Amino acid sequence: MNKTILSSLENYPDSEENLQKNLADFAVPLENEQLITAKREARAQTLYALFQQRQEHIYK
Repeated sequence: MNKTILSSLENYPDSEENLQKNLADFAVPLENEQLITAKREARAQTLYALFQQRQEHIYK
C-alpha cells in the first residue's frame, strides 16, 4: 500500500476500528489502479505485436 496513505491514516485521530475500515476503503482504489495499469500494459503489448507484424509484412 502507498506509504503516504498509510502515514496519513496512522496520524488520523480515530478509533482502531475506523482505521481498519479506512485502510480497506483505500485499498480498493489501489487495486483498481493496478487493474487499469495491467489492462493498459496488455493493450500496449498487443498493439506493439500488431505493429511488428505490419512492419514485417511491409518490408518483406
